[in-house]
Amino acid sequence: ARATTPRASWKSGSKLRMASRGAERAPLLAGASRAAADDVEGGAQHPAMMRPNHRSKAWTTKLAIGATLVAVGALIGGLTTSRNGASGSSTSLSSWLAGFAAPSSAEAREGAGQPGRDVKITLLTACSPHDMIRMNPGTWHHRVGAKVTTKDHDNEMAFRMAHDLHEDPLRCGTYTGTVRLRAGVQMNFWLYPIKNDANETLVYDEQFEFAQCDSGCRDAGDGGGGDPNWDRCSPKFSPAPLALVGTGTNDGNCVQRFDVYYDEPEPGHETFFNRIYDGRQTTFVWGSCGNACADYQPPQCPVCAINEFVQGHRCTPCPPGSTHYAGAQPAGPDSQCAPIRCGPNELVKNHECAACPPGTTNDQGDSCMEADSSCDHTLCGIHQKVSNHVCVPCEPGKENAAGDDAFGDDTECTDIVCGSNQYVRNNICRNCPAGTTRPMGDIASAEDTTCIPTYCGEHERVSYHVCRACAAGTENAAGDDASGQNTYCEAIMCGSNQRVQNHLCVACPAGSTSPPGANAAGGNTACTPTLCTEHMRVVGNACVPCPAGSENAAGDDATGDDTTCDYGICEENQHIKNHVCTDCAPGTHRTAGDITTSADTTCPAILCGVNQRVLGNQCVGCPLGTTNDAGDDASGSDTECDPIICGLNQHVISHACVACLDGSANEAGDNAALGNTDCDVQMCGTNEAVESAVCHKCPDDASHEAGDSPTGGDTSCDELYCHVNMKVLSGACEACPSGTVNANNDPVSGGDTTCDPVLCPVHMRVQDNACVPCDAGMENAAGDDASGKDTTCDIVLCEENHRVSGGACVPCEPGESNEAGDYMLGADTTCEPILCGVNQKVSGNECVSCEAGTTNDAQDDASGDDTTCDPVVCIANQYVTENTCASCAAGTTAPPGSLANGDDTTCAATLCATNERVDENHACVPCDPGMTSASGADASGAPTTCKAIQCLANQRVQDHACVSCDPGFTALPGGDASGDDTTCQLDKNACQTNQHVVDGECVPCPPGTTNRPGDYYTGEDTTCDAVLCGAHEYVSSHVCTPCASGREALGGADASGDDTVCGDPIPATATKVTPESAQDTYTAPLSKSGSGKVTMSIPGDPGAPVGEFSLIATAYGAEIKQDVRQVSWYAWRAASRSLNVHSQWDASSSQPWLQSANVAYLFTLSALKGKGIVVGMGDHNTRLESLSDRLRTSMKTLPSVQQYSQHELAKGVHPVILINTYTPNNWPDTFVCNVFKLNTNGGTFRVRVGRADSHGHGWGDNDIRVVYAAFKPNAPSLTNDILAAGEIQLPKPLPIGKKTFSNVTLEHNLNRLDYQCLATVRIDTDKDPTRSIAVECQAGTANTITFMAADLELRAWDTYGPDVFVSYMLIPLVGAPVIEPDHFSGVPTIVG
Repeated sequence: ARATTPRASWKSGSKLRMASRGAERAPLLAGASRAAADDVEGGAQHPAMMRPNHRSKAWTTKLAIGATLVAVGALIGGLTTSRNGASGSSTSLSSWLAGFAAPSSAEAREGAGQPGRDVKITLLTACSPHDMIRMNPGTWHHRVGAKVTTKDHDNEMAFRMAHDLHEDPLRCGTYTGTVRLRAGVQMNFWLYPIKNDANETLVYDEQFEFAQCDSGCRDAGDGGGGDPNWDRCSPKFSPAPLALVGTGTNDGNCVQRFDVYYDEPEPGHETFFNRIYDGRQTTFVWGSCGNACADYQPPQCPVCAINEFVQGHRCTPCPPGSTHYAGAQPAGPDSQCAPIRCGPNELVKNHECAACPPGTTNDQGDSCMEADSSCDHTLCGIHQKVSNHVCVPCEPGKENAAGDDAFGDDTECTDIVCGSNQYVRNNICRNCPAGTTRPMGDIASAEDTTCIPTYCGEHERVSYHVCRACAAGTENAAGDDASGQNTYCEAIMCGSNQRVQNHLCVACPAGSTSPPGANAAGGNTACTPTLCTEHMRVVGNACVPCPAGSENAAGDDATGDDTTCDYGICEENQHIKNHVCTDCAPGTHRTAGDITTSADTTCPAILCGVNQRVLGNQCVGCPLGTTNDAGDDASGSDTECDPIICGLNQHVISHACVACLDGSANEAGDNAALGNTDCDVQMCGTNEAVESAVCHKCPDDASHEAGDSPTGGDTSCDELYCHVNMKVLSGACEACPSGTVNANNDPVSGGDTTCDPVLCPVHMRVQDNACVPCDAGMENAAGDDASGKDTTCDIVLCEENHRVSGGACVPCEPGESNEAGDYMLGADTTCEPILCGVNQKVSGNECVSCEAGTTNDAQDDASGDDTTCDPVVCIANQYVTENTCASCAAGTTAPPGSLANGDDTTCAATLCATNERVDENHACVPCDPGMTSASGADASGAPTTCKAIQCLANQRVQDHACVSCDPGFTALPGGDASGDDTTCQLDKNACQTNQHVVDGECVPCPPGTTNRPGDYYTGEDTTCDAVLCGAHEYVSSHVCTPCASGREALGGADASGDDTVCGDPIPATATKVTPESAQDTYTAPLSKSGSGKVTMSIPGDPGAPVGEFSLIATAYGAEIKQDVRQVSWYAWRAASRSLNVHSQWDASSSQPWLQSANVAYLFTLSALKGKGIVVGMGDHNTRLESLSDRLRTSMKTLPSVQQYSQHELAKGVHPVILINTYTPNNWPDTFVCNVFKLNTNGGTFRVRVGRADSHGHGWGDNDIRVVYAAFKPNAPSLTNDILAAGEIQLPKPLPIGKKTFSNVTLEHNLNRLDYQCLATVRIDTDKDPTRSIAVECQAGTANTITFMAADLELRAWDTYGPDVFVSYMLIPLVGAPVIEPDHFSGVPTIVG
């Protein structure tokens, strides 16, 4: 027993029992199965020892006994008593063991006779639990060895029986080897220190370093009663790494637990945790169930030094000019050294970075791996010169072109020469004031000059200091001063019979007139044409009468060409009589075209043609069968036609005489005017035929029936034929012999004929020269000759795919089959269903192959309904090619779900987004800060790079981004955003800090004000901003001064105004609010008697003076209804106020609300402005003046802009602004406030106020005021008193119904219901809005809330131009933690 393990010593006389919680497998270091132990203790053979385990058929008798030897090795020598006191015989045990021996070490190592297969395995240690390794691994490589053993190799899985694993010479901590394994076998891995001394026993010397297994015990055991030689779960080896699987300190489920119980020397047990082989895994991690490591080698393995990279698993020095971080792992993949990049204004020299020479620059990023680089000469900007290799501004009044080389000698600027109409002031060429001039040539660096006024010439006027020609049609005298006020030209007036043409007075055209006074400065005028009266025409621009026989309508324009009168043109059958068109007499005719101005004309008579007669003075055709000569006069009396008489052998057909047919005749005299007549015919007799319209007798061997008509064409006599089943013999018809037939009608004149023998059909036989059916169950092939001898039938056997049914062979049902040979007269038989194979389907009861790209399991029943094959569905990043799913190439992707039975698909190249590059793994990775790349880089291609962002002119680098210089500051182009931050320089034409522009000059700001640098003195005048003192500061001589000890002041005092003082401290209790004193829910009236409004009081208040806090409120409805309530405050006092809630849905205020309303409200102290999320707070206490119309829909804009601190927000971001109106009096009027003209550059906005209630009082007592607060968007406060703040766009109302309501639903992630909502509408326009829009919060859920908005006047606004937004804030209900802040702590106070 000692030789089997270095960790346990067995004593004679001890007993062991074991319980397995696995699949009846022996535990590591336990020795034997429970079955074997029970067999030893009981003295009888356990049945499990000789029969296979139901889970592992690979058990053999030899292996079972081998396991037993280890378990009983310590028992041989006198075991006589079992744990339950029963007697046993050691002799029988010894005899039982005598015929068996344990496998030799060599046999175990080679796996002789062992089950399983040879598996090449890999053992990783890079991610093993190194803190549990009890040896000193040193540098690991060539210091730590590894082995593997299994339960099949050695029941104890002892170190000495383990297989060697070989360390990869290039991959420290990675071991490989081949071992025989089977699924379910227990196995473990050993790590041990490699000694220079070949004496292997040193490995087990626990006084020094020792081998360690990753399987084993979790806790120290007690099986030996405390004897360390007996205890196989020694504290030195507990816990084993794999024993911790499932406890949260390891991964996987490859471990199985086994419990071993001991009775002597003292009762106890030990628990072992063994690795189980799953039959598939080939890569293992020592101490873990994993099969891969994120790292490549253990931490003790050597790593590459700085400036070394991995190549072929070896550390290799970086090439000159490149670098690599220290710590690259040689066991990992190859790495690359990165080029050393020079900084700004550095160049590459001998693969190192060196400073650029004076007067030169260079962008950062030159690679030291490449050839030497050079710096670019610094070229000065416009109006700069070189001074000691530095670009400096030109002197005032001088200039210089850009491009001076700072690397060269110093340069000078030249005098600026003013151009035409420019003068000098403060060394600047300025444009002359409007209306003045000055010749060019003034020197800007010299003294100031002035301009000369301009005087206008004749017919010129002054227009905004410019001499402009008088407008066409006007005039003016010379001498107007262009530097003065505007002057005007006078209009020219036209005389009589003149008109305005292109602002000139011209004579009216001949034939027209005009009164005097036309204004030549206006548009063209026209003279009135002279219009001729009826029956007059124009001759020489005068009106004259029409000639006799002609006429003309009134209106010919005498200003035009000569006109003519219209003469009459007679129609057909009209003639001229006294210049008038007159109808012709009946029976006469005249063609059209006679003109009324000619002499009289006549109508000649109409003469009828051949076969016409006169009827009612008209020529009409003769009736059928009659005729008439031409010449009858239509102007005379009616005439008649004569009848037509037929001749000999003619008869009448359709009133015409036609000849009789051959073989027929008729007498003369038939009247064609009467009905049809016939010719007479003689019919042929029997055995006569017609030839040339004559009847002739038939020959002797032919015959013919009587009745042929000689007029019907020639006929022929018929030949004689025999009947069916007769033959011709010697010119006569004779019956066929028995068993023969003749289907022909043989001609008697054709010679002798014969009959054909009768051939019997299938399943018939010959009997007495006749075909008779076979008897039941018999069959016969077709073809028996009925003219011959009698024949017989054969017994019937069913064909393939037929079955016997009721004594007959019937086909199998579709989709079934049967072998041939069933006896038809035997018992009924059946067919079997045809079962399709793999990748076949049923189609029309047949098994057919699946279509390409589809699949199906076997066993589809072809006798049933058609089945289908399922398309092969490609997984993600697979594409279809020739109906097969194939993996996408690196850098390309495809969505899952492509069907392999469809068309071929392709993988789409992964296109990197803007500012992304392709790395060596075909992945899109972000560019480094300050670097950029265009979108669309193809990740399936070669790696790409990003390039440094080059800033434009007047931009600087800040946090690797190009940002615009502040106004008044400039910068040269080319700043590298990938480098360090840069700065802008104050422009030479800009004022300094705390200066502003007055009349083109920079002057100091007034006391108590401030201004940033950068105002251009060449532009308009500017102003300075008032300095606002902070908390605990007062104003003294326009300076913010700290308050004395024990004195306090609120922040915001204006240092540009009068001095202020500090006062006594404000008691902390002034802002303390408890839930009991705050009221947050109010129910509106719902009865018909309600006025649509309700008034209520707010008891809670922070106690701040009026003007030093804001109070914002919004109505809230529980459901989505088209009912918008607006809230306004009145009776505004220092510690109390009331609010009025008015419904927007009913303009008359006479209807009840659609639902009850709650009110959410929020106090914000002015001391919080500029702290936390509060960026603005205002009390616009200027009274809004009444509008004259006093309509309820009156709207007014606050006379001044409102402000907030834009510098506390990101550029371009605007705050959430909430607004209400209030009045100090007791009138409960209601108003709507809208934000517009929001300026994120200056931090200002305007407010539009509209009357919302219906009392018709206009603006009440002229004392309506506005209070607002502004907050950072998307920035809840740290104390959780503000949950969310932001803005959402309202859609236009749908074009249905009143089109006055719109709503939008906000989705949020608060996941709570205890919140309320504040909201104000912002209209995105810079002009005064033409409407006011109210908003209410409705239908809040844990993740959504809806904003309902309505036009103030209930007008449609579905086509309203500007976009409309809702600014909102979500706050907790009262009941959230009560906030009791110090008055100056910067925390908003929630009271409702």
